[in-house]
Amino acid sequence: MLAFTHHLGYGGGQLYLSELLEKMAAGRDFPCTVVAPFDGPLRRILEGSGLSIHITSGYPLGSPDEYEGKVAELVAYTRMCGATHILVNSLPSFIGADVGMRLGLPVVWAIHESFPLPLFWMAGYPEDLPHPYIRVRAQQALQAASALVFEAEATRELFSSLVGKDRSRVVPYGIDNAAIDRYRDRVTKQAARRRLGLSGGSRVVLCMGTIEPRKCQTLLVEAFARTAPSLQQPVVLALVGDLMTPYSRALKEFVAWSGLKDRVLVEPVVTDTNVWYRASDALISAADVESMPRSLLEAMAFGLPVAASAVFGVPELITHGETGLVFETRCRSALEVALTQLLTMPATDLLAMGERGRALVRERHDSSQYASVYRSMIGL
Repeated sequence: MLAFTHHLGYGGGQLYLSELLEKMAAGRDFPCTVVAPFDGPLRRILEGSGLSIHITSGYPLGSPDEYEGKVAELVAYTRMCGATHILVNSLPSFIGADVGMRLGLPVVWAIHESFPLPLFWMAGYPEDLPHPYIRVRAQQALQAASALVFEAEATRELFSSLVGKDRSRVVPYGIDNAAIDRYRDRVTKQAARRRLGLSGGSRVVLCMGTIEPRKCQTLLVEAFARTAPSLQQPVVLALVGDLMTPYSRALKEFVAWSGLKDRVLVEPVVTDTNVWYRASDALISAADVESMPRSLLEAMAFGLPVAASAVFGVPELITHGETGLVFETRCRSALEVALTQLLTMPATDLLAMGERGRALVRERHDSSQYASVYRSMIGL
């Protein structure tokens, strides 16, 4: 099997692929090569699982001739590998589906993006990219794929005009609950806080995910600035996922300007996210574009109560007031209410909500379940 992805850096979609391939026993039960235009830290993890990695030059988007040249190269590579099945991870990797279509191979395509295709081009690329010819190739590949996989019904509906429901399927996002249980048993909250230098007496609310505009971390900090000063107990908002972009620099300037440097932590992307989940008391997501945030599932698996904006698959995951809190997207007042609840809710109520969420994730969102579904769809 060839698995096409957009890069090997950290991110929800890339971690999804890494865990999916591991649970599918790719590289052990059957040969598998991951094809990507950019290298990254996930390469070491994938190779450690027995997978081969092929780093190609970037997928061309501006010239039909260059695009066709890259397709010809990848078609030749696919034939050389003797690949019989194609897995495509995310919309930006559409060239992999095009390669599979031209070779007549079965293509299973996991789509994480909650944008209809025309809006995806506008949001993800400069105005003149991709070239109209390449956009047509991507749409044809979508229409020809053997199966399209979505994390939420709300995201699948965005593509209903392009592909019928007979070729699309919602497969709930899964995580490795057993590994998280082992970590919880091995590392105490106190030990995790000592490692991170966090006070044992503070209530820590975590926002886990790359710091970027669609995650709305600036709106979250603004809500925290209006909420935290009125509280008597010490509280901390930890934003983990800094990629040193202009957006994250502006966020840090805003934190300093608001006088919150002692209460708001802006931390870089980390390889060990578990220590942050273990050290925290709750998780919040204010994103305005998400299909099914991996961070929500991971936090719930750790027994953390969660609050999230009501985007796409979130209401399919969280029952408000039972397994978490759901609030209106891009509404600061609603965000402030949810944040206040997380910061002031009695500890016993936080624990009870967190345990209900943990039970839900253990039942419905284990990665071993979706791995078996994928193997069945792909035919391996």
